[in-house]
Formats: sequence, structure tokens, C-alpha cells
Amino acid sequence: MVKTVLSYRTSKLDSFNYNELPIIHQIESVGGLCNLKCPDCPVTKGEAKRRTPWFPVELLKTMIDRGDFANTFYVELQMYGEPLLHQEIDLMVSMLQKENIWVGFSTNLELWKPALLKADAITVSFDEVSYRINRNIVRFKDNFTRLLSERERPTDIQFIEQGDYQSLMEEISSKISNMAVTVRSIPDCFNQNKGSNELCLNPWMAVSIHSDGDVCACCFDNDKQLVYGNLYDNTLSEIWQSDKVKKMRKTFLDPNERLKTKCMHCNMRSPVLLYQRFLKNWQEAGLL
Repeated sequence: MVKTVLSYRTSKLDSFNYNELPIIHQIESVGGLCNLKCPDCPVTKGEAKRRTPWFPVELLKTMIDRGDFANTFYVELQMYGEPLLHQEIDLMVSMLQKENIWVGFSTNLELWKPALLKADAITVSFDEVSYRINRNIVRFKDNFTRLLSERERPTDIQFIEQGDYQSLMEEISSKISNMAVTVRSIPDCFNQNKGSNELCLNPWMAVSIHSDGDVCACCFDNDKQLVYGNLYDNTLSEIWQSDKVKKMRKTFLDPNERLKTKCMHCNMRSPVLLYQRFLKNWQEAGLL
């Protein structure tokens, strides 16, 4: 199935029209709730407030029925909360896959659900053990061992660059022989104070959708400063072609104006390209 979806979706990249609909969606299946507490995370600080913490399956069905995913290459069920806390995460993955959509999510792997094996791609967030308060390291290692032995689809291991993460990263990397597993590190994205002047492609390619239906420009918009609209009020196509989105694009084309926005503190340029890089690497390795 993954090969079929990849072939179908990558063929759409060649004819992608950003004026129609975004090509990548991030959907916050769980908003503002997590089973762990990372010191700098907006969830821990209470800064990721949502009118409802659970993305409704009914809204997902509405989005599918009215064509909100018509141009979609990839859907990631994550943002400000642990996706596996959602009681219907397995159903959400299945619903999207039935629409020939590539589905993934990011997890701290403290919980176990069938979605861990069913999703087309997952990111496991690793870090120095002391970084995440409430981390049950025994349960985490058991789940990780099971994941490596049972999961046949691509897995991305992401280390947060906090404390002595390098030692654990080297230890984990030495134990992995499965080509479908990639290991990388990223800066703590909530502990940055200097933006980049590089143009970000998100306003032309992607949207992030909060659990309460708000459609925003980026996954770092935890406090709703860059909201385009709400899916209960408009279709995604209407929102994507709205004046707010056009204004955001115009702002981004002017470096001076761009760095006056929330983006002035962001160093994570064009997150949408990360997914395409993963797909390309796995495809070249013959894994997809």
C-alpha cells in the first residue's frame, strides 16, 4: 500500500498548484494534553490552550467528504499533545489511509496502540532521560524494543538537543541495523531567540490545524497568533484562498516584514521539506 500511495502522491508534486489546497497537513489530534512534561514545552507551561483538546473524528470525516484533502501529499497527526492519548487515533489513521493519504505522527512512545504499526511513518522523540518529567524509562524501552521488532514501515528517531543527548544517540544508533530507521537530532525549538532570513515555504505548501478546528500557518503557532480561519466556519479551500493567507504570503516575500511576525524567533525553516526528504531517502533505499 505504501508504494502505491507514494507513487500516487509524488506524481501530484509535479503538477502541484499551491492556490488550490495545501499539500501537507498537520492535524493536532490532541491539543494541550500530554502524559510527560518537557520543561520548555508550551503544553507544560499552559500556553497551548484549546477550546477542545480532542480533534473530533466527525470533523475529520467532514473534511474528507468535502474534499479538504484533495491535494494532500501527507498528513501528520501531531502538534501540541501526545497523539496516542486520543482514544480514536487508530480510526483516524485508517480513515485517512482509505483516502490514499500517507499518514504519520510523532510520539514520546510511553503508550502503545496499533497505530504505531499501522501508520505509514512515525517519529519517536528521544532525549536525555532527565529532560522529560514523568518518563517511565522501563516502559519506554520495552515499547521501543517492540517497535523495532514489529514495525515494518519507516521510523524516524528524533533526539532533542538537551543535556548529554549525544551519548544516548550514539548508543541507540549502534543498535539499529534496520534501514527503515533513521536517527537525527534537532535543537530545542522552544528555546530559540534568533530567527532566520531564509524564506519559509509553509505559507505556500502546508497548514497546521489545531484540535478545535483553527487553521494556522505553522506548527509553532501554539498560542494562535497566525490563525487563518476555522474548519467549522469554512472549507479548507475557502480558508486557503482567503485574504489572510494571501497577506501572509506577501509578508513572507519581504524579509523585513517577515521578521516582524512570530517567525522572528524561528530557526526551523520550511518544515514541510523534512517530510519530502524522508520520503526521498526511503524511496532511494528501496523501503517504499
